[in-house]
Order: sequence, then C-alpha cells, then structure tokens
Amino acid sequence: MMAERNDRDAWRGYAALAFVIVVIAVFIQRFVLVPLLVLRLGTAAFGAIVEAVAIVGIGGAARVLFAKLSSSPPERESVAADFLVGYPLFGTLAFLIGAIRISQVTMMVPIVCGFAALVLRRRIGHLEPPATLWLRASSEGAGGRGIPRALVKDPGLIGIQSPMSLHFWPAAAVIITVFGCGLLAVQTPPSTLDELAYHLTIPKTWISEGRAIDLPLLSHSYFPLGIESADLPFFSLLPDDAGYASHLLHFFAAIAALLVFLRFLGRRVSSSTALIGTAAMVSVPALAVTAGWSLVEWPLIGLCILLAESLAPPESSQQSELSSCGAVLAAGLLTKYTFWPIGTAAIVAILVCDRPTRRSVTTVLSALVIGTVFPLRNLILAGNPVAPFLSAHSPNVSGYRDSGSIGATFAGYLFDGRFVDEALGITLVVLAFVFAVTNDWQERSRRNLFAGGTLLLCAALCLTTPSARILVPYLAVAALFGAVAVDRFDPGARRSMLVALTIAALLQSFVVVYFTSTTDPLPLLTGRMSDEQYLARSRRSYPAIRWTDARLPDGSQTLIIGLHELYEFDHRVRGSGNFDGERMSAYLSAGSADALAARLRSDHFTHLALFATSLVPQMATASKMDERLTRLSPQAATTLQSLLARSATPVARSGLAAIYKLR
Repeated sequence: MMAERNDRDAWRGYAALAFVIVVIAVFIQRFVLVPLLVLRLGTAAFGAIVEAVAIVGIGGAARVLFAKLSSSPPERESVAADFLVGYPLFGTLAFLIGAIRISQVTMMVPIVCGFAALVLRRRIGHLEPPATLWLRASSEGAGGRGIPRALVKDPGLIGIQSPMSLHFWPAAAVIITVFGCGLLAVQTPPSTLDELAYHLTIPKTWISEGRAIDLPLLSHSYFPLGIESADLPFFSLLPDDAGYASHLLHFFAAIAALLVFLRFLGRRVSSSTALIGTAAMVSVPALAVTAGWSLVEWPLIGLCILLAESLAPPESSQQSELSSCGAVLAAGLLTKYTFWPIGTAAIVAILVCDRPTRRSVTTVLSALVIGTVFPLRNLILAGNPVAPFLSAHSPNVSGYRDSGSIGATFAGYLFDGRFVDEALGITLVVLAFVFAVTNDWQERSRRNLFAGGTLLLCAALCLTTPSARILVPYLAVAALFGAVAVDRFDPGARRSMLVALTIAALLQSFVVVYFTSTTDPLPLLTGRMSDEQYLARSRRSYPAIRWTDARLPDGSQTLIIGLHELYEFDHRVRGSGNFDGERMSAYLSAGSADALAARLRSDHFTHLALFATSLVPQMATASKMDERLTRLSPQAATTLQSLLARSATPVARSGLAAIYKLR
C-alpha cells in the first residue's frame, strides 16, 4: 500500500510539474520581452557559453600543470579560478594563431583546445565531467556545498545567520543590484569610449586584415592583449553578435571574480563579514559600472585576489602555497601592464620570504616564459618590450586626474559626477586604510611583503594622478586583507564597522543604479528602439561615423584623423587612440606634403577622413577631458593642410567630417 501511494504521489508531482511548464511556456510566449531577449542575445549567449567552457578547460589544465611543475598537490577544483586564469591564456592562444592567419577554421582551434583541455584535466586533476561544471560554479562562495543548498540548509555559510538576518539582506541587495545593472549593460551594444577605441577595435581590425598585424598609430595595440584577443573567435565566427558575446564573456568574468571574493573572505572571516566585505568590493563604482563592458578590470581584480590567496592561504588550509601561483602570475602578465608591478611584488614575496628553492624558481621562470608573449612581440615590432611606454611618442597619461590641489584631487578620485566609471568610492579606500593602520608590519611574511608592496606601488602611482581604474587592483588586495582585519576587531567596533561598510556599499550601489539610469537601456531592451537609434542617442560621434562609412568605397583603406572610435566602421580604417596625438603628429610630420603622400601610398591608404571638431593644437599636458581629442603639432597640421590642397580630392563633407581621396 505504501509503495502504491508513493507511486501515486510521484505521478501527481510530475503532472503538477508538467502543468507548471505549460503555464511558463504560455507566459513566455505572451510576454514579448523574453522572445525579444532570445532573438537579440540567443546566438551571442550560445557563443559566449561555448567559449567560456573552453576557457575553463584551458585555465583548469594550466593550474594543474603548474601545480605538477612545482611538485605541489593541485588546489581543489574551482571553476571561477579556472575561468579567470584561462581567460587571458585562451586569448593569447587565439592571438598566436591569429598572428599566422585568422579565419573561421583557425579561430576554432582555441575552442577545440579548450574542450580537449577539459578532458586532459579530468585525467590528471580529478575534475568532474563537464556536465556538472555549472553545479560546481555555484559552490565557490559556500565551502563547496552550493549556494542554493547553503541558503536552505546552512545559511551561515555565506553570511546568513537566520532567514531574515539583517547581515544578509542589505549585502545581498547590493550584490544583486550591481550584477542586475551589469546584466542590463550586457544587453546594450558597445558604446563606451575605451571599447570603441581599442578593446574591441583591435581584434575587429585584425579580423578585417586576416592576421594580427602591427598597428603603429594605436598605442594600445602594444598592451598585453590576452583578454582582448579572446574576442577574435567571436568576430570571426559571429561577426554580427561579437559585441554582445564579448559583453557576456566579460560578465561571466565579473561573476567569477565575485565568487573569488566570497571564497577568499569565506575561508578567513565570519560569514557576515565575508558577505558584507564582498558587497563592499563589488559595489566600488569603478568596478561595478563596468561589469557588463568589454574592459579588463574584473578579470584583473580576480587574478590579483587569486594571487593573494596563493601567497597567503588561510591558516586552516592544507594546500601548498605555490599550487597555482605560477598559473595566476602568467595569466596576469598577459592581461594588463597594471599587473606587472603587482606580479613583481608577488615574485619578491616568493623569493625573499623563503629560501629560493628549485620549486619556487621553476614556478616563477615558467610564469615569466608564458607571460612575456606580448613583450617579446613588442621587442620584435617596436624594439621595446614595454611599448608604448618608455619610448618616443608614449601616451601622456600623467596628470590624468589632477584637480589642482591634493584635497580636490583626492575627492575627485572618490567621486566625480563627470566620471562615474572612474570613481573609487568609499569602501575600497577605507578597507585598504584599515589594513595599513592595523597590520603588524614587523612580521616577515609573504602577505606583508605582497600587500605592503601593492600599497607602496599605489602610493607611488598616486603621485602621477593616473586613471582611477589603474589604482583599483593595487587597493583591492589590501582592502580584502582589511576586511579580514575588521573581523578581528572587538565585538562592538566590529559591529559598528560592518554597519558603516554596509551603508557605504548601499550608497555605492545607488551610484551604480544612477549611472545605469543615465544610459536608459530599457527602450532598447523592450524593442522600442533599435541598436542604431540607441547608439545615435548615446554617442555624439555615431551619426558622423555611419555617414563617413557609407561614403567610403569598397576596397578602400582610410586614415581617420581626429576620431578614436573606430569600432563602428565596416570598411578598413586605421587611426590613433586615446592620447595618441604625438603618434599621429609624428606620422603626419613627413617633412613635406609630397613625402607625406608617398608615405600614405606606401601604407596602402586610399582615403583620408577628418573629424575637425576633435582636432586641436598640441599641449604639454593631458587630462581626462582630453582623451577624446587628437592634439596635432603645428608641423603636422601644416603638412596635412598642404597635402589636402595638393594631393587629395574632396569626396564628401558634412558638419562633422570630411572625406578626401588621395590622388
């Protein structure tokens, strides 16, 4: 009888489930936003998920191989860590293949290698079958037990003392708000200056050329491009959806970084401090508003925290300290120049605190061999491994945020309504300060050398008043250790500090919501506005770009002068990037109009396009407000005017742009 009753209950349950599915299907069919979302992002989402799995495979295999190389047992499986490590490694593999040839076939090779790496890691690193990877991904912040199950069975694991805990709801609201706004940004076409000037422009240009070529006028093309090169398969295989697919992949990186934050703090502090500390980190405006953009800040921050965790594991950990340090170092060096000083601090911590051993030296050297792919390329192309810096025509980025006085500059770094995506906010600076003033600096440890080194590097960088986003990874390491220090305060001070951090995180989340509202993505997401209409409203230069591109003939190659946002051009174009006025001036200063015409023809240019509103005289300094301008020297301006008069024929002119054909 009991068995029959159980069978009946089971069938009733299945029948109820079937009814729920039918109702959901009818609702989705009637609710037009869901079909619109699938139509707009379905292909991009599929491509992003496939590439993300390949990235996880490459990152996981790299972590296991580095652990074996250093004779260390591998760390426990972590899809978040595998993704963050694999992201720039995957991109570098795509770049190396693209340096030979870019085609749909060749750009499938990194993806196939990634899936093969999944099989390899399963054989050598005890990884579950790929079908269960998504289950593992949800467990990063809950001691490996899965966040959904932790919420129900053991809420204390991720900061919930009871279902209605005051510790949980504000912090959870901050995290949900930040990533909800990020998800909205994912669904908008690329429209930020840095995306349009180089992050997406460089791989798209390589696609049009059929190879990863040198772009001497664009200084950013000499940066480490491990993350940007990961978009090459998108532009090759999904050209119409590449921007959206890139946004989704970067959003996955933001989620991976979130899980790394949770894991780092969850292994060192109480659950409430871990959750509030994570909310404090992810709500930093310079990070939060870029969660859906194709920038490198989120993967870079995640790698910095992975490096800190590898160098200074919690006291309860039984893992080898060098088990994945080499893989993280290599990945960071391939991500951004900003990581190089941080990586140097890590190497010093490894080699100084313990007597150098064969293991540690092998780990460091292996990371350097892999991480110097782009410096070696720069050495070959430009004769300078750290190009475009420390060379002629380096982009002038000092004084980028100088406001005239120390107080005004500091306040501008915390928040400036003109540059919300550059704001450091409250929590990052506060937690870094807490660590600096409460840490026992007399202790000789890897943690002190590494975190202290990043703070000193940050202080040195502040003297040059650079972009605020450059400072974020340096402060992030100290800030997470600052959250650990907060957990060791006496109970009263700890509670007060957590309340203050929660309020600060909520304020920062309001800034993120405000910034998202200014972009007004809802008309686009609801189908009331097309991508073209959205971009025309968002970017003043977009109508002029489309006007210019429509009048360029097939087979042309055009030098764009006065505009950096080259991503939206469908024809072959070249130009300079942010703060590259000196490079453009040097190129145009050929001595005479005839010499400049000969130079342009030898570089296969057929047309020139001038955007005069962004062409201004050269100045000695640059600031944030100047990054959209092209500053030409008097000699370059004179030579260009002479060329246009003697060796070029006007083709078309509008209020913002003029097109000339070289004779």
